[in-house]
Amino acid sequence: MKHLTLKLHGTDPDTLPLASLSKYLGCLDKLYGGKEIKSLADVEQGCACLKIAVDDADYDEALQHIREASEGKAAKKYMDPYNQLLGQIEKDGYEGEFYAGKVRIVRLPTKKRSPRSEALTQRMACSVKGRLYSVGGKDDTIPIRIEDMEGKVVMGETNQTLATALGKDLFKHIHAHGEGEWEQSEAGGSWQLRRIVISSYEVIENLDPKSAFNKLRALGGIKLPRGKGVHSDILDNRS
Repeated sequence: MKHLTLKLHGTDPDTLPLASLSKYLGCLDKLYGGKEIKSLADVEQGCACLKIAVDDADYDEALQHIREASEGKAAKKYMDPYNQLLGQIEKDGYEGEFYAGKVRIVRLPTKKRSPRSEALTQRMACSVKGRLYSVGGKDDTIPIRIEDMEGKVVMGETNQTLATALGKDLFKHIHAHGEGEWEQSEAGGSWQLRRIVISSYEVIENLDPKSAFNKLRALGGIKLPRGKGVHSDILDNRS
């Protein structure tokens, strides 16, 4: 089992209404999809964090449903519970974020948030070096996960043809290239790579773990095109 968490800011486990909780859980069950058992693992403190245990076989597809729904690209059977979830959060006056483990993957939009505080996003070519540890999914777009040299999870996706090749190189260190989606959550803040759509890759030679780590560190992690820095480039070209 792996965990997906919906963090609800503006409430906590002691003040979250039971009626709202049941509606959130119903929406999450439909949004995550899959045939295996999903269960409420915990409602953590700090805010109300709805931590759901999802079967390993369905985990990558659940991640994909969340991302595609947040972009308005998911199938109707996933868009409907996502929109119902947004409506309930708005009605309750909360703000929400989805986390995969400790990594935030989606910040849910709310009418309360001013346009200036909305996350800025920009797509641009980039590359990622790290250990390929997950290739899975049944749709045309296959979710990919890479662990970079600092141990952070880099979410990615690719087509079925390239996913077949990547599957043969599972658990190897690779250098993946493609179009990255970058996000700046606050004005003046740092830019973070949300995901990469992989169009090509090569395997980094077989090394023992320590040598691989040192080689990856020497090569650098996420590489951006040369020229202007990422901040000025993104700010100049964002839509």
